[in-house]
Amino acid sequence: MSFCNASVSLLKMPNSVITSAVFIGVNLLLFVAIVMLNLPVIIAIVICKRLHTLFHVNILCLCSSDLVVASLSVPLNLFVNYFCAPDLEMYCTAHNILLFFTDIGFVMTSCIVVAIAVDRCRAVVKPLRQLGGKRSVAMRISVIIACAVVYATAMFFSELEWQKHPEYDIYKDICNVGTVVERGYVFLIDPILFYCVPLCISACLYARVILQLWREMEQMDAAPDSHVTAGALQRKKRAMKISVCIVIVFAVMWLPYHSAHIYFNIYPDKLTQDIWWLLPACNVSYLNFNWMNSIVYVYFSVAFREELLLRWRSCVGCKPAINCSNGVERNTASTVDTRTSSIASSEIVEIGL
Repeated sequence: MSFCNASVSLLKMPNSVITSAVFIGVNLLLFVAIVMLNLPVIIAIVICKRLHTLFHVNILCLCSSDLVVASLSVPLNLFVNYFCAPDLEMYCTAHNILLFFTDIGFVMTSCIVVAIAVDRCRAVVKPLRQLGGKRSVAMRISVIIACAVVYATAMFFSELEWQKHPEYDIYKDICNVGTVVERGYVFLIDPILFYCVPLCISACLYARVILQLWREMEQMDAAPDSHVTAGALQRKKRAMKISVCIVIVFAVMWLPYHSAHIYFNIYPDKLTQDIWWLLPACNVSYLNFNWMNSIVYVYFSVAFREELLLRWRSCVGCKPAINCSNGVERNTASTVDTRTSSIASSEIVEIGL
């Protein structure tokens, strides 16, 4: 029996050439979009000192995670699900690497979404509180990466990741995958820990931020000479829009993936050859998140667009680029009142927009 025979794999159908070609084309477009949209954001944040804030560091980590994980996951997904491997050992190795980086993506994405929510809450509710220097930021990012690697490694060696994917049950005998524990409720780990929990935490934090912004608006309307300035309030609102939109995109794009896997884990007999395309379609849905958050950031971030335009003009005109930190200095120098100036300056640095 051939390894690529339809009776061996539900995802390699000789009689579904058009459907497979469509998914291959969509995945290739996703790969190009993820690389082309995340790479400029990463480069801009790295080289521009004005964007060296905790919020932008979180965005940098999110884009880096999207770029690395998706750049590996998309080609491996194409190889595993749509093409025949020269030998079984190569196929099983690629399959294990795919599951490993998928787990890393789950953990890093959910943790960074929560980290962005925490950063927004601290920047708005307690704008004058110091959030730590570069060492503190590096420590937080290192913890997120370490948690992602530890979780993916644990899933890899325990082979529990195979228990969460009913579409790969037929591959277990081929790849000599043992069953350490029965499937049970193992498939609920990802939807609960890396979808429901981050969304609940983010919703609570953003509710607090919205309440604080509402109070500041009332305070500004009641007392025009208040320390709450219109510019600072506008920057906070813009930062909130970025953060909330990222959470909404995260919730919408990942929902089909988790819902389909929960359903087919409960009813594995429903996963027939007639609907084999459903799970690949759900994979395409969650991969769309990897480029959509870059669009959200570029659309709402005035600072990023200004610096991108400045760099582009300097490259085209062969002129040296202006220091990126000048924007903060100009904003700080333009404020007359001393108290208002210190507050506005700190908010600019923390919000970074």
